[in-house]
Amino acid sequence: MSARLRRIAMGSALNTIARALGRPLDAIPTAPARLRPLLAGVTPAMANVSTGSWRNALSLLSAAVDHVEGGILPRLSTAETFWSAAAE
Repeated sequence: MSARLRRIAMGSALNTIARALGRPLDAIPTAPARLRPLLAGVTPAMANVSTGSWRNALSLLSAAVDHVEGGILPRLSTAETFWSAAAE
């Protein structure tokens, strides 16, 4: 998958996660330790997606967080900035 297509897929995954959590992107924590408990009780049905699509969304969410936490992108000060950068 090209870098451009992967960024598009990550943006879509972030929107799926936000829909499942019932929160706007800027209200979702970016720290894995704070994000994990929020996702623990979420089901694919809550995002209106199939099990496979939900797994893909979680995988791409993990990649987006790793991308930022791994130092590839500079540290960002707000969740809104983080999600905006990850979705681009």
